[in-house]
Amino acid sequence: MTAFTLGQIASHVNGEVLGDSTLAITGVAALNEAAAGTLSFLSNPKYSEQLAATAASAVIAGRGVTDAPCALILVDNPDLAFAQAVELMYPAPRGPAEGINPAAHVAASARLGANVRIGAGVYIGENVAVGDRTVIYPNAHIGDETKIGCDCLIYPGVVIYHSITIGDRVIIHANSVIGSDGFGYTWDGKRHYKIPQIGTVIVSDD
Repeated sequence: MTAFTLGQIASHVNGEVLGDSTLAITGVAALNEAAAGTLSFLSNPKYSEQLAATAASAVIAGRGVTDAPCALILVDNPDLAFAQAVELMYPAPRGPAEGINPAAHVAASARLGANVRIGAGVYIGENVAVGDRTVIYPNAHIGDETKIGCDCLIYPGVVIYHSITIGDRVIIHANSVIGSDGFGYTWDGKRHYKIPQIGTVIVSDD
């Protein structure tokens, strides 16, 4: 992982540094597990005793905090700022290369947005719509008439059945199945008769 200065991190999270802004930060950790070079955070006052004893080099905290054994980055929302700091320090893998892998199958009727990434072995069915910057990892299956929004992450082995709606900025983890049948049967006197499952699934934004 690339080291960042405290000042760089503070700028990224819109925070104010109390201490040495040139301090090198090389990792993150919980308050009670931190060591020199790591960044931690305090969002709940019940952990204030851990702040007093932490070995972290710096802590992200609310703007009312001033007493700490280390440097501070003061922000309005410590939880959000810590998430943004981790995102800066540990960028997500890029995944498949931009464009459509030659080993993917994309129906001619499918509509793909700008800067999508489609991995090897992906199947995209008829009349599927995929939004801008969405990433579909290898061996995912996207059924006919499904709509997927922008900035989504569809990890390997995901199966999305037909006529499903996925909003923007949705993450679907590996081997998930979206839109499969429920257990719908009725007894016809001789056997279990399958009831058609004609509903759909809508996954909203975020």
